[in-house]
Amino acid sequence: MYSLIEKTTDYVGRYISFTSKPEYDEIGQIEDVEDELNSLKDSRVSSWYNHESEPLINEPEETKLKPFPAMALLVSSMAGIGVLSFPLGFVYAGGILNGILIQIPFLAFCWITINALGMIARKHNCDEYEDIVTAVLGSKVDKIIKVIFFIYSLGSSMAYFVVIIDQGKAFFDFKPSFAPLLCLLPFPFSVAKNVAFLKHTGTIAMVCMLVTCVITALDYFLNIPENFTGINNSSDIVSEVLTEERSLIDALMLPTATHLKPPSLSSMFLALPLFCFAYQGHLASVKIYRRIERPKNYPWISAGSFLTSFVCYNFVGTFVLLCFGSSVNPDFLMSYPNHSFIIAFARIGTLGSVTGAYPVFALTARKLLSENTGFLYRFIFASSFFGVCLLGAIYCPSYDIVSGIIGSFAGLIMFVIPGVMMIVAYSKRKCYRAYMGAFFATFGSFLFVFSFIYNLLYR
Repeated sequence: MYSLIEKTTDYVGRYISFTSKPEYDEIGQIEDVEDELNSLKDSRVSSWYNHESEPLINEPEETKLKPFPAMALLVSSMAGIGVLSFPLGFVYAGGILNGILIQIPFLAFCWITINALGMIARKHNCDEYEDIVTAVLGSKVDKIIKVIFFIYSLGSSMAYFVVIIDQGKAFFDFKPSFAPLLCLLPFPFSVAKNVAFLKHTGTIAMVCMLVTCVITALDYFLNIPENFTGINNSSDIVSEVLTEERSLIDALMLPTATHLKPPSLSSMFLALPLFCFAYQGHLASVKIYRRIERPKNYPWISAGSFLTSFVCYNFVGTFVLLCFGSSVNPDFLMSYPNHSFIIAFARIGTLGSVTGAYPVFALTARKLLSENTGFLYRFIFASSFFGVCLLGAIYCPSYDIVSGIIGSFAGLIMFVIPGVMMIVAYSKRKCYRAYMGAFFATFGSFLFVFSFIYNLLYR
């Protein structure tokens, strides 16, 4: 008993003597600093307005992105050829109004997940989407995710070349074998060192998409007089114009106005992969966010990007559906005759959009394989990637299959992976974000499985 008391007294004496030393005070100060750093780290993801105004990546001043170039890059990464599938998405949805109503909550989900990626990138100080996955989910999961990203980048680039070749056949009607030569247009930009170099091509791509929108609407209204053949009385013409205006309004409200079948639940779900393919900007969003001059403006930049794409997509989809109804081609430009002069400008606009979008995915695929930024590696990879995409595009069965399958993979990138990372990152604090992540992961998983199986079995 006495020995136990002596040992206890000895331990207490040693503790008192140690706490009186300066080293103990230093340890306490270090712990206080660590606690302060941890609380500061947590506060970095509490609000976008806590973000600093300096760029988050150490690059030269000229590579920093102002709001408009950043928005243009984000739009170009979404809108390369997504606009071409939109009329078919309206067909699956059962009409224009149904398609718009489906898009509204869908866009809200997209905006939340793309901003969640920025928050997590800020928290873990990551510069790429795949780096966030490594930091949050670990290196083992990272390898699987990189394979998914590479497949998506390769498939999207292949789909771009399919569209270029299709439009080239319209231009080279006398010699269709020349069409693949147009695929060389975006190749020089795929050798760029980083995505900031593409800010000018992103702006051009966004302008080209706007040109495509205007041309499709102009073609619709210029072809209205063809419906008036044989009408001589001016009052009859006025009556016909009023009827045409009513048909435009009816088309927005009723599927039967454009000869569409009433939608089923399964057909409405088929519209979602096409919308995913059209609005997928998440893969390039982190590298764009990390190069913005004022990161706290990113929510407004991403919202502006989605709004711009939403207006353009629905503008095109409405007028194309009014022209062709349910018989519209998956690539709507192929529904028009090759000799149409005015549609030739829309085809040029599409080529411009693809020229701005393809390099973004080429750079993403290159970064997935190696961090090397030397010119020789960049040129060799760009050439190899170009060759694989071109061969795949030449032997691809149809644009419809590619857009459907790649759209299903887009569901993983847009919802499943961000959702899982939200669950892990916010499981101990701000639990409502973890619940939102669980919803997005479930939604994206169902979307991927349903659309992937359908496109493999029924297309």
